[in-house]
Amino acid sequence: MNSSFQVLAWLMEQLRLPQTLLCGTGASLFHDVFARCLPIPHRLTDDPRWLTLIDDWGEVHRQHDVCEFLEHILQKNDYGLFQGTWQARLPTMAGETQLVDTGQCTQSIVLHMPSTYPTPSANSLRIQSLVDTWCRGIDRIHGLTVAPPVILLQLHRFTKQRDRVLKNHLKVQLDHVIQMPFFSGDRHNLSHRSYKLKAFIEHHGATPTSGHYTATLVNDEGSWSCDDGRAAKVKTMRGERHPTKTGYALFYSLDAALATSSDEGLAHTGDTHAST
Repeated sequence: MNSSFQVLAWLMEQLRLPQTLLCGTGASLFHDVFARCLPIPHRLTDDPRWLTLIDDWGEVHRQHDVCEFLEHILQKNDYGLFQGTWQARLPTMAGETQLVDTGQCTQSIVLHMPSTYPTPSANSLRIQSLVDTWCRGIDRIHGLTVAPPVILLQLHRFTKQRDRVLKNHLKVQLDHVIQMPFFSGDRHNLSHRSYKLKAFIEHHGATPTSGHYTATLVNDEGSWSCDDGRAAKVKTMRGERHPTKTGYALFYSLDAALATSSDEGLAHTGDTHAST
């Protein structure tokens, strides 16, 4: 829970969001974070505003899947910064477009990962490539229809085989800027919206309901690695990607200042892996 709160508070402060995007249960708690009004250390489970925020979330003292926990909070409360929609469309033989699925961005967009690196020389994957794979499904095209101020991406690191949970430990390069596909009209033509990395949550352990979660907060100057009971570790920005073998929940913010591309395909087709 701590990592979720750290990321949500960071997003709301860094993005300087208007009041209309900060309404809902728990808003006063986040405002106190901005104003530095909370005592240090502050125990969330002793704060009635936090307890109200999660009042129908069971077993608050047990470890939970952080993505499921975040989705519960975002769907329950009116946080405009995650309000957006996506669709899956299928081009038909008649040249028309069929709507086959739709979803809300208060739920994470799941990025499926291969079980091995795509080539023998590759030693990492790229988030942009995984986004492109999500966009170009086997029989459908995915894209945003309403671009949210912040988008939550989930790396599909966990799979179940019978009574076991297997974790994918492949290294993923988190691009600092990604292009999210966006439907320009009612057909299947795509443009793109630029999103910048603002935070990510890493999972340390064997299953999403065990182990430990930590948060990394990102801006243009560097990043801050946060863990329970410890001062944040500052890291300077190196290159245009952040490598991680434990990244699980990723948070990207819409960057209207960056140019967007318009085309009928993808900006990064053919780029399926990174070598560094």
